[in-house]
Amino acid sequence: MKKGQRIIKAVEAIMNLEDTYELNEIINAVKLKQNYLASSARRNFIKGDRVEFTSRNGVKYTGTVDRIKQKYILVNVDSNINGYPQRYNVPATMLSKVA
Repeated sequence: MKKGQRIIKAVEAIMNLEDTYELNEIINAVKLKQNYLASSARRNFIKGDRVEFTSRNGVKYTGTVDRIKQKYILVNVDSNINGYPQRYNVPATMLSKVA
């Protein structure tokens, strides 16, 4: 089954739910899956890795992993503004390694 078909089936199943208890169970399952994916992504990085990410406004940044936190990865970005280095807390799922 293709990705698009799975999404359509999942949305249809959600729309057919009868009460809020069922909906809350779906919400809990989604949150668990998000946490699992974030933890898996975080394990792919170590301090010193070269990474890149795209910000909310579409700007692409390249930098170095400084610290791996529980929810975010602290990245030292290469560009300096006014002589000060930029540091961003980035979700691991938004990062990709630079070769």
